[in-house]
Amino acid sequence: MPLTPGKPLGIRKQGGFETCRRQMQKGEGILVFTDGVTEAESKTKGFYGEARLLSLLHGLPARADADVCVGKVLEGIKEFCAGDPQYDDIAIVCVRYNGNSE
Repeated sequence: MPLTPGKPLGIRKQGGFETCRRQMQKGEGILVFTDGVTEAESKTKGFYGEARLLSLLHGLPARADADVCVGKVLEGIKEFCAGDPQYDDIAIVCVRYNGNSE
């Protein structure tokens, strides 16, 4: 399928996003995820939600590796949903800054 260069799919002019710039310190990390994470749904328990995600993240070791963070979030969603089908994408990116290599 030929692709035409342009805006990514789903980006709209009316969408508002806040931007900020911050210098990460050694050991800090950032987790970025699609709404399919917080909107993962269990037929009996509702949505996974931000509160459950934050609780899971706060329960991880302070300097957990990025792959551990992503793995634990995916495990948490899988356990919460207990096999119920999901109809939204679930994408997670975690980056941990380990400092300069100097």
